[in-house]
Amino acid sequence: NITSGNYISVWVTATVKTDKLGNITNVVTTACIENSTEVSNSTNVTVVPVVLTVNKTANVTWVANTNVVNFTIVVNNTALVNVTDVVVVDQLPANLTYVDGGVIDANGAGVTKVALNNGVQWTVSFMESNTVVRFWITAIVDTQQVGNITNSVNVTCKENDTEVKNSTNVTVVPVVLNINKTVDVSPVANNTLVNFTVTVSNVDLGNATNIVVIDELPIGLDVNDIGVISKPGYALVNGEKLVNGAKWNISKLNSNDVVELWISALVNVNKAGTLTNIVNVTCKENDTEVKN
Repeated sequence: NITSGNYISVWVTATVKTDKLGNITNVVTTACIENSTEVSNSTNVTVVPVVLTVNKTANVTWVANTNVVNFTIVVNNTALVNVTDVVVVDQLPANLTYVDGGVIDANGAGVTKVALNNGVQWTVSFMESNTVVRFWITAIVDTQQVGNITNSVNVTCKENDTEVKNSTNVTVVPVVLNINKTVDVSPVANNTLVNFTVTVSNVDLGNATNIVVIDELPIGLDVNDIGVISKPGYALVNGEKLVNGAKWNISKLNSNDVVELWISALVNVNKAGTLTNIVNVTCKENDTEVKN
């Protein structure tokens, strides 16, 4: 019953269930006992595309084995409407090892995180139109094979389950150390002090870290003293005398840089002949011993 001059308002909620773009027309009709002629009215809603974009970048272009890479992921809701249940999946390839990941900026959206087997998944509860959510992920390079590593990220949402993908590449480059050893005098006599110079060079594109140089003197040479001749300013070099030799730890050596070391030894032999002194070097990125 509606008395003259009054009205009744009603409401209805509906869920859009179509992938087809364009107008949806919703018609309402009414009639009464006193007048059976239907009166109708309609309104339109426009179905617009739900378009998410994703972009992934790395903080480095070249990497070496065991290097850390930081990736940034930006998800953008470019649609005219809000979206819900946005799922972002970053499954790392076998030559990258997942370390951690998180949210840089969620723009007020609720975000949950689930660790995957060598990757991570985030779910964003709600993204308003024309907003972005930024993520980060850290990984360690786990290969000595030279070439590109491709890391992809996938995004879907409740309103559009078509996967949106983006990838970025980092290039694994070789780390090659060269070592050279020279002596200041030859031939020598017993009880003579000789000085050896050890030169460690990084001759390839990748930076080397945790470099270990070991000089084990042969019988007939007794270690006297050790030291550093020259090094890059960023490199930390710590040396120690061994029972009969020396060991140096070099923190880092960038591509095309050089460290020069020295060791002095006393000749302690009573017969003529050749004394061969060998030095070895390894690094974290390449554990193959290089000798000279």
